[in-house]
Amino acid sequence: MLDAHSEIAIFPETWWYVVLDRLGCIEEFTDPWQTSLFFNEVWQNLKSYRDPAAQVVASEAAKQTKYVGPTVQVLERLGQAYASERQAKIWGEKTPGHALWLPQIRDLFPQARVLFMVRDPRDVLVSYDDRWNSGRRDTEYLLSTAALLKFYLVHLLHQPGFPPEQVRWVRYESLTALPSAELEQICAFLGVDFEPAMLSFYRMHENVEQDMAEGQHHALLSKPASTEHIGRYQNAFSPSQIALVERLLGEEMQILGYPLSNSGAVSFAFEEERALAKAEVDYQQMLSGEIRKRFRRKGKLKLRAYRVFGRVLQLVPRCRIAISHGDWQLLAQGAAGTEFSQAPPQEVSSEGIPIGSEKLNFKTEMGRIARQSGVDFTGTIFAAVLGYAFKVYLARVLGAEALGIYALGITIVSFLGVFNVMGLPQSALRFVALYSASKKFEDLRALLWNGSLILGAASLVFSAILLSAGPWIATHFYHSPQLVRYLPLFVPIMITSIMTTFFGHVLGGYREVGRRSMITKFVSSPATMILSVVLIGMGMGLWGYLVAQIVSATIVMLLLLSLVWRLTPVDARSPDLKKLGLKPEVWSFSAAMFGVGFMQFFMAQTDRVALGVFGGARQVGIYAVAAALVSYETLILQSVNQIFAPVIADIHSRGEYVLLGRLFQTLTKWMLGLTFPLSIVMIAFARPIMRMFGHDFEAGWLILIIGTCGQLVNCGVGSVGYLLLMSGNQRRLVRVQAVMAVIMVVLCFNLVPVWGALGAAIAAALTNAGTNAWNLVEVRKALKLSPYNRSYLKLLPPIGSALLIAFMVSKASMFVRTEWLVVVFALLLSYAAFSAVALAMGLDADDRLIADAVWARARAFFGR
Repeated sequence: MLDAHSEIAIFPETWWYVVLDRLGCIEEFTDPWQTSLFFNEVWQNLKSYRDPAAQVVASEAAKQTKYVGPTVQVLERLGQAYASERQAKIWGEKTPGHALWLPQIRDLFPQARVLFMVRDPRDVLVSYDDRWNSGRRDTEYLLSTAALLKFYLVHLLHQPGFPPEQVRWVRYESLTALPSAELEQICAFLGVDFEPAMLSFYRMHENVEQDMAEGQHHALLSKPASTEHIGRYQNAFSPSQIALVERLLGEEMQILGYPLSNSGAVSFAFEEERALAKAEVDYQQMLSGEIRKRFRRKGKLKLRAYRVFGRVLQLVPRCRIAISHGDWQLLAQGAAGTEFSQAPPQEVSSEGIPIGSEKLNFKTEMGRIARQSGVDFTGTIFAAVLGYAFKVYLARVLGAEALGIYALGITIVSFLGVFNVMGLPQSALRFVALYSASKKFEDLRALLWNGSLILGAASLVFSAILLSAGPWIATHFYHSPQLVRYLPLFVPIMITSIMTTFFGHVLGGYREVGRRSMITKFVSSPATMILSVVLIGMGMGLWGYLVAQIVSATIVMLLLLSLVWRLTPVDARSPDLKKLGLKPEVWSFSAAMFGVGFMQFFMAQTDRVALGVFGGARQVGIYAVAAALVSYETLILQSVNQIFAPVIADIHSRGEYVLLGRLFQTLTKWMLGLTFPLSIVMIAFARPIMRMFGHDFEAGWLILIIGTCGQLVNCGVGSVGYLLLMSGNQRRLVRVQAVMAVIMVVLCFNLVPVWGALGAAIAAALTNAGTNAWNLVEVRKALKLSPYNRSYLKLLPPIGSALLIAFMVSKASMFVRTEWLVVVFALLLSYAAFSAVALAMGLDADDRLIADAVWARARAFFGR
């Protein structure tokens, strides 16, 4: 209502005093990192609103990225900028949680005026439960929220922080019953004239459900003031729940003038008494300041982490924040371009698609894919460099024989794992999301508990199979009796891998992929590396490496389980011993996923299996190292696919095939072009690259070349697999995989006995190339899309220049003794030559969009 006044601009909920307190800068910014973290958190709180507030914050942050000084100056600038943007004279802020910081707010703004909106606490709890608890009405949540509400009310009633003449209390019930009279008094208090337009506030929010991320919870904003939500608690809560709330909040309700119901004679169940006792403990913790101290400790820890590891954290997508002028300009321009600009009239293409809209969508989608893929690629490169160094270390200290034994053990574990998981992790990804959204908590409980129990029981069975059949497989099938002594350590590796996969997919169903990645990538890998170096240094050899994997996998499994427990609704946390099965729909989907997993095993592991049967552990070790190096070739493709996959589903569902085709063509061209210099260097320097791992591994140089050529086809056709999967053509993809899995087996068991590891590499490369080429044909049939056009001819000169540079450096390398330095130098020069010639040849409009996005991200990262 106040926001509808021509002279008043009210921020959406910023939570900025909460953020300031947590970062320890409510009075003064003493460190630029405090300023950066403050602006980032406030921007995150505002970005989902269809309101200029987020753009204002980004614009102001761009002006003061290194600000140190009084906090009030920053807040005043934000307020004045927001008022100016809204063409108002007075600005305000409405976060309810700021009631706890009124004394600090008075120190910053001693002349401020404060409006306290109060409402029957019982109705407030109904709204809280609808918004934050999906309307489940469980007593424990209800009373814990009531404890928080009591804490707020005690502060408002007994510690107002401002003198009485600067405070006005407004009752929700009076405002909705007599809005005109109440607003006239409020305007007089604020020193502005009443405007009848304030009563038509709802016209500003007619599309509130589309304009706000949680617009369904603010539906009343799109209607005139009404008393229809007064007294909702009477039908929403049971008599015992009402009595519990009144026992906790009775004193505050009476002070505010809300009468208590006649519920004194209501008896409470044991669970209700326990929930009440817990709520009272929570309230006492709030009063003592323990919870606030806990949040401040976390804030200080976060601030200290960015002070010490700021540049490193910028490589982690989830931890990266805007810190430079360029970062904030991008955010400000993005907000302005997508939220507030008015599009001009548009022409219509021959396909019936608005031309202007298609171009805008292409720019938006391509910019987002380029930026996010760049961030993900940077983090992937960071992890890949560490992983490469670790692989070199393992190869040098363990040797080809030990790595081959490890690779053979993994093939056994992978094969048994296909049967062990039974497709349940993929079912968890799908049905956790489905059951959570539809509030089917009984089914969710069964899936989580019974799925975990089934996987646990199956793991014990297959562990017994591994221990009993494993020695025979190692001795008679792989002809590697040395593997037998290590088999007991592969049992916990298999169990933790299965459970980690299941819990990871559960988190995917809860839409917590970011936190899952933080655990699986940035906890697991460093822990494995550090422990391995320590244990191998103690003389434990391969035993040390396996133990390190077990320890780190156990830590990751427990962290994932803990996160799953916190995210699971209370109603689904306890097992139901009467229902120990899973629904038929879960088993049906799991069966399909089992088939896919079975084929993927043959596609990914048959070469190692065949090599283990006919070649021995040493050849497997050399082959495994070469195959790991080949996988680096697809880093760009993988980074793009993570962002492009959901975009495919979205664009396909809207039927915008022209846009999808343009994205497919442009992204494939860039992936192919940016992969070529790396491929050229890997081929030209195959011998020295493999020699870095030790002289035993030099024999795998031809395997590296063949594998690189096969993966180049993969990058050259782009995201064809995801195009089929995300467009509803998964049957075509499954058919391709099934046929190519058979071909892979036939090729491996015919070529490996003749040519050994070279035969395995040829079989894998042919299968890889054939699979991707066939997928490309299926994409053309199903979607009528092709990644190729005449602009690909412009890649020939840049590729030729990179090839020439790599050839010249390889010839000159005989004069340099440090081989790894030569390889790095050749790679940098090849990319430099490729980029220079590509720019000289000229970029088309679509290419410039990607180049501009990547360049802007690079400049922002380096603070320019």
